[in-house]
Amino acid sequence: MNEEFVVEVLRSVARSTGIDPEAIHHLGGKSFPDVHIVGSGVGIELKGSQKGGSITGNSIFSGSMVDDLDKVYLLFWIDDRTPKLGYRDYFECVFDAKVTHSPRFALQVDLAPGKSMFGKGSDQLGFEASDWLTGDEKYVSRIVVEIRRRALQRKEIPWWVVAESQEQLAFEADREGNVGGMGGLRYMQNMERHARFSLQKTLFLGFPEVLTGGARSHSIAIGWAISQKSVIINRDVFSAGGKKPKQLAAPVGRVTLPAVVTKCSQALGRDARVSLAELSNIHGVTLPTPEAVIKRFKSRLKQDGVLDHLHDYLSPSKRQHISKLQLRDAVIEALVDEIDPSTLS
Repeated sequence: MNEEFVVEVLRSVARSTGIDPEAIHHLGGKSFPDVHIVGSGVGIELKGSQKGGSITGNSIFSGSMVDDLDKVYLLFWIDDRTPKLGYRDYFECVFDAKVTHSPRFALQVDLAPGKSMFGKGSDQLGFEASDWLTGDEKYVSRIVVEIRRRALQRKEIPWWVVAESQEQLAFEADREGNVGGMGGLRYMQNMERHARFSLQKTLFLGFPEVLTGGARSHSIAIGWAISQKSVIINRDVFSAGGKKPKQLAAPVGRVTLPAVVTKCSQALGRDARVSLAELSNIHGVTLPTPEAVIKRFKSRLKQDGVLDHLHDYLSPSKRQHISKLQLRDAVIEALVDEIDPSTLS
């Protein structure tokens, strides 16, 4: 079955429903939707599958969308079903967005009511499909943020590159004038010094789990730097290994901890600028102020035992008198004290 055949079926039954067959325009190509009923705000997207109910939808970007749409239906055919043809509101089928060669909606024709990605529920986008249909770019941006959040939540690395529009970011621009655009990969050590410090500081604030140490704790941060900033980094950005002395508040005092703690402290203490929008994208939540960033940073360090392993580095006498909680809070306090809120903007 193909699109042309389905369009002919639509035209053949149009008159019986009061629609002029000539009003059914097959746009095809990259247009969304595939069919527009001229003179109405109704469109039809045509999709097929050999089996199952999962179908890859259209791009989340709305550049080729028909203007003034009010409703889009999904007309689908699935070869291993009887009947093969079916239809449903397109956006009631959108359960996620995936990345193939570009971010695209993921459809499930049997999706339970209320489970769509669109909506204002706790696990939804926070806006309706009708908002996206306006073509306003802010809704596309929010979908990108949500895709990234879901990928990171699944411990996946979102590899696509989305050009940034905020030219005030402290990172070096590529030759096209974008930040982290498609200008090719580069090594972090080849970046200008201040841009290098900004990236390192962003990585510690955005991925505090790197403080747990070990290759696995770095993988998502490294993947993000490559995919979003076109910068190749390795674990040396966080720690070259070994242990370093660190002075903490009483009752902990001077202790020897993994070098990653010292590296983080040094990075946070530099005057390199970090973008609030950048950190919001990484964390998948809006962080409008430096205070919100610091609160998020502290909260992440308190989760999932990120710093619990540090207790093993204390001397036997220290371990008897200092609890894991005391050490954790002392380390967090020392790191946060390094941050100059004016560098987060």
